[in-house]
Amino acid sequence: MKTFRFVTLAFLLQEICGLQNIPLLLEEPADAVVRNLQDTQYAFLVSNIDLNNDWCVTATNGVNTDDRLGFRKCSFTLAPPLNQLWSLGSNGTMQSALNPSKCMVVNKGAMNIFNGVKVHIGDCTDTTALNQFVHNGTTDNLKVSNTTFCITNRGRNANKGDTILAQTCKTKSKFLMTYKVFGSAPPVTNTTAFTYFKLQLSNSAPFPGCLTIPNGDARKGKTLRLGTCNSSNQTWRLDENGLLHSKFNDFLCIQAGKGSARKRTQLRLSTCDENSKRQMFQYASNNKVSLKGKNLCVAFRGRRAQKNDPIILKKCNNRKTPTW
Repeated sequence: MKTFRFVTLAFLLQEICGLQNIPLLLEEPADAVVRNLQDTQYAFLVSNIDLNNDWCVTATNGVNTDDRLGFRKCSFTLAPPLNQLWSLGSNGTMQSALNPSKCMVVNKGAMNIFNGVKVHIGDCTDTTALNQFVHNGTTDNLKVSNTTFCITNRGRNANKGDTILAQTCKTKSKFLMTYKVFGSAPPVTNTTAFTYFKLQLSNSAPFPGCLTIPNGDARKGKTLRLGTCNSSNQTWRLDENGLLHSKFNDFLCIQAGKGSARKRTQLRLSTCDENSKRQMFQYASNNKVSLKGKNLCVAFRGRRAQKNDPIILKKCNNRKTPTW
């Protein structure tokens, strides 16, 4: 078991970071392909508010219940971020590719609707909320079923993080949504666009814990800890720059502290920045995870691994520095 788990992870990280000449995760595709929203494929939900930039409806904080939706610039790649992918089910629910059991919801716990009510994440099976939608063409209003309300953004213009809400339907461009996939690759029909993995300790008996986002609270600034390996808030992907993205929120990456990285710096979540050296990690042949170009490795704070122990940096040549 041990050999299979860690050789596989090492092979994966080395393939992405060092042995491939062509990036695997961020290859830029060719032309856009517009698809009908009701084809049940996962694709981008793009606002028509800005003719010069594409803004996507995004699960900006992941798909925890009650998380609100916002605008982010669309990341049109052949391996797209799952928090920008949606599928309109045959029953009218708008499912997230991050977790198909989580959907767009209007006014949770109440079947009434009013101008400006925020759209957020909820259970697709929630019968106490408005969670069914209609889209009549490739570019059209995304309408809340059996109402005169449509999905749009709060502001007159598009801005990063702008709140998604419901307002009385209009024909203005900010009320029009287009469902798109990009490139020559087929539409995303499942949630395996990225290869995800867990970082689990290999030499820390009796607690072989995983690098964890406590309580699944995937937000900027949240610190990381050891946790029992049993949940999706311990799942990551590594891009070709060495950034470790959270599956809960693909725009959040692991970062070494707030300032310069040094011994005992605590790891936390921060907005992904491909130019930040504090976010660039590599997997070494000795199964240690280190900052690129630094003799600093991912470790736990205590002498022995235990649940909720903070994740920090330690010198890589320390014999007590853990392997993953």
